[in-house]
Amino acid sequence: MATVYEIARALKMPGMVIRAHLDPTQLTTRVFNGTRKMLASGVVTGHGASAGIARALFKKHEVNYVGLNKWGIYRRGTINFTPEDVEQVTEMYAAYIALRKMESMHGMTGYWDDRLRDLKGWIQSATSGTTSNMYMTLENAPYRDQIAAIMVSRFTPWHIEARRELVTKFEAGERFDFDVVNWSDYE
Repeated sequence: MATVYEIARALKMPGMVIRAHLDPTQLTTRVFNGTRKMLASGVVTGHGASAGIARALFKKHEVNYVGLNKWGIYRRGTINFTPEDVEQVTEMYAAYIALRKMESMHGMTGYWDDRLRDLKGWIQSATSGTTSNMYMTLENAPYRDQIAAIMVSRFTPWHIEARRELVTKFEAGERFDFDVVNWSDYE
């Protein structure tokens, strides 16, 4: 019997669709609980199995989420920041950058100035609705968690309800189907 990867490699032709099923009842307890926690909170942490499943389910159901890794934070989906949120996030990020500039070598200060400028433009475009995804380099866990909390607090009521429904289906052991199509079909 062939593995999924062997079949995918062998069937590189336009029009080929492979349907994959995720059965939550077959997951290990650790992966199940980690995935459930990420689905419930709206925050996907790291790159492990639980994070991969949570990201896939959020994307499949078009539900916004915040992603954290050791290098930064990203937000998939639109952001409804209030002016107070913008000020708070900008202040926290500016404090983080000031900390990084003090720690860094002499040649890195321009890099961090660019990151702060990028953040200001990024927040402006996100709050005006011209972009829907955000990323910022942020290695400091306390700042990262605080900014993630602000982002999660601004999910729309629809996304909050969609997230609850997703958790309910996942906990009930409902099977999730994913269609894997040949990339050339999108071109």
